[in-house]
Amino acid sequence: MKKILLVLFTVNLVFAGDVHLHMLTSGSPISTYYLGDKLNPDGTWNIQFEIGQVSWNASDAGIGKIYNDPSNWTWRTAVWYDDGEGSNKKVYSDFGDFQFNATGNWYINGRAKGDGGDPWHYANTTDWGNSGTFTATYYFEVDPLSNPTNISTSPQSNSDIIINWTRWEGRFVLIIRSLDNKFGTPIQGHTYSSGDNINDGSNNDKVILVGDGNTISGEQRTFTDTDLSRGTTYYYKIFSENYSYYSDGIQINESGDQSLPVTLSSFTAEPNNGSVLIKWTTESEVSNLGFNLYRADSKNGVYTQINNEFIKGAINSSVKNDYQYKDIPVATNKKYWYKLEDISINGNNKMHSPISVIIIDNLAISENFSLENCYPNPFNPITNIKFSLSDNSGIQIMVFDINGNYIKTLVNSNYSAGNYNISWNGTDMNNIYVSAGIYFCKMVTSDGYTKTTKMVLVK
Repeated sequence: MKKILLVLFTVNLVFAGDVHLHMLTSGSPISTYYLGDKLNPDGTWNIQFEIGQVSWNASDAGIGKIYNDPSNWTWRTAVWYDDGEGSNKKVYSDFGDFQFNATGNWYINGRAKGDGGDPWHYANTTDWGNSGTFTATYYFEVDPLSNPTNISTSPQSNSDIIINWTRWEGRFVLIIRSLDNKFGTPIQGHTYSSGDNINDGSNNDKVILVGDGNTISGEQRTFTDTDLSRGTTYYYKIFSENYSYYSDGIQINESGDQSLPVTLSSFTAEPNNGSVLIKWTTESEVSNLGFNLYRADSKNGVYTQINNEFIKGAINSSVKNDYQYKDIPVATNKKYWYKLEDISINGNNKMHSPISVIIIDNLAISENFSLENCYPNPFNPITNIKFSLSDNSGIQIMVFDINGNYIKTLVNSNYSAGNYNISWNGTDMNNIYVSAGIYFCKMVTSDGYTKTTKMVLVK
């Protein structure tokens, strides 16, 4: 009897070096990206590619700047999500939170290997066998951030400066204040908070805002820098800020010295028996030599000085001063515009925004903005504040204490011409009730008109 020897052979099929890939995510940029942008801050953004092998050891998706050097790329593990044709496997990796930290071209790619000893094989859009020289797939062009526009400053009291700007592409801002007109450069990718020093070498530059400021209208923004030292010159630089990446910044060349020669609380024109009686009131004056008055036939027309003699100011005064001037003769059935100029003892001048009146049959009809005295006054706990506008305008109404310290903004918006009524409940910007005392309500229009009224809070 013959014995039959049955020998079984085990055959191992090795696919080492036989990984094939091609990209599924491809094309040109789907939108414009800027320094600091995330691919999709609201959700996922997947890099997808296909692997042409039944099994594989590892697969990654990547994004980077240097198209021929994968070593400096960001690589994330890719996971299976569906079967392709035949033995092909579809994989993806989520890059929705990826943030662009440099401008220029960015590239994407996928890679896989069959086992731990295999080299990486790289994918592109056309070649299944891309295992040779690394060639990236172009996808994004990243542009630098543009600076905010329409930057301006305006002193609003002895201790406040308002900064205005137009926000670019919905970006936030970083604002730096300097005492010596020197500014450090924000570090890209570093997060700053209000009060941080940017380190210009003198420790005189400080972050005063990281955020959005207050809305005036649309992309128009404003921020009030408060509790400043009287007589000190301040300088500002403002950057677009995008997830802690910054534009190159734009400096406000107007220094923003908040020591105003004149704090003007009212400027009006009233009927006066065939003439126009022009009145104005100052709440304080610093080195104010005096005033000139100018008249024009239109708001943007040529203004001619109407006072023959210089109208003397109070030089230095911390109390209210009233002034008036009679413009005569005036024509009937005509509209006039008036500007007030104050001149300091060192020759600096400031022109205040115009007011207007219409003369009809020897009557003057005022066409001014107005802020009325609040009622009740004294009050506890709420007072009402009426104001009227002769034209559409941006309006700010703010509350200050007797020392000029900022308390709260009650209005900061655009209004149509008309009459309005608002209230103040005696709280500050943090909705904390303030102590009893004297307070001032100040209205500022986008044309530069200002008026201040006094309020007394009793407890």
